[in-house]
Amino acid sequence: MELIKNKIKEINISEKELSILSLIEINSFNTNGFLPNKEEVFKAFNTNTISENISTCTLAFSPSFELNSNLNNCVFDKEVVLKLNDKIVGKITKTCTFENDKAYTSIFNANTCKLSKELNPCLSGKIEIFDNEFKKVKLALNKKIAKDNAKKITALLLNADPITRAHERMLRWTIDKADLVIIFVVEGYDSNSLNYEAKRECFEYYAKNFLPLERIFPVYLKNIDLFSPYLDPNYECLLASSFGANKLVIGQNHQGLGLFYDNNLAHTAIDELSRKSGLELIVLPEFVFCNKCNVMVSTKSCPHGAHHHIKYRSSMIREMLHSGLIPPTVLVRKEISAKLLAHLHPNRFKNVQMIYDGLFPSNGIIEKRSDEDLYKELITLYQTSYMI
Repeated sequence: MELIKNKIKEINISEKELSILSLIEINSFNTNGFLPNKEEVFKAFNTNTISENISTCTLAFSPSFELNSNLNNCVFDKEVVLKLNDKIVGKITKTCTFENDKAYTSIFNANTCKLSKELNPCLSGKIEIFDNEFKKVKLALNKKIAKDNAKKITALLLNADPITRAHERMLRWTIDKADLVIIFVVEGYDSNSLNYEAKRECFEYYAKNFLPLERIFPVYLKNIDLFSPYLDPNYECLLASSFGANKLVIGQNHQGLGLFYDNNLAHTAIDELSRKSGLELIVLPEFVFCNKCNVMVSTKSCPHGAHHHIKYRSSMIREMLHSGLIPPTVLVRKEISAKLLAHLHPNRFKNVQMIYDGLFPSNGIIEKRSDEDLYKELITLYQTSYMI
């Protein structure tokens, strides 16, 4: 007698899973809004051409929910409802399942090493997210492209952890060469990465005050760590292309770029994908501050050795910020440093108003000052030369 199996009609998902499913629904990874089945996952890992989406990760979706009963006695319904914090956010229809293979790394946990056997199977089918934020963003972007008649559309992924002077140089160079620049602001990956909302606030402040807003379109990829380690640029190409870009800017230190030279010409591991998709890949050199040139330069254009170069290492700058130190303005704008320090060390001063009034001149009007105001004025004071 065959045992009656329990049908799973709904599952709980995390915010990260919702974000990635939302991208898949709008065809960001060439799947037409479907989660792949077993044959498609196997093909992606055993094809010899990058054009067939060969990659270090798969789109296999193994939900992170906990089953209340033995998996052998459970099957998924043909329509599975997706819930986040007890709220219905979407569904997967025409579902089928296949065994989860821990040898495959999924984009849903691209930065997690799964040593133990997964209990939950992989789920495939058509995705529908009821309130897809990325769908709204893409619609707004398409309207802007049509309105501005933008032809040269360049994309870049910006970690901005924090946004440094080198990032500024890269952004300005990209804007100079394009009609419109799509800036994907990605989630941090390192253990000491900055809070995403603080990063977003800093980027929005910088963009509003120092960039031509009509020439840029930011896309905020919160709760998605697929792009943060920059280990697999294939997905960056697919994402940029799906949002309408015809060029993608990448730094030469991209960990997954695979740069090599043949007949004195630079080649990368994603050249073939770029040709197939029609996406032009632009590799920018590393920017440093040279104490001999006394200006920011690229490592390709500076004649001086590396021992004269100050590098814009985000990990080092973050360590300074976490320790409460103000990074030099040659590395980070004072306004950005002040915002981040106020965020990382809230209520640091017992009487910030007394310190501010005692150190800095005023126009006679007493105004309430914040920690951020104090940091900005301190940085300015540090730069003041003393003359007798």
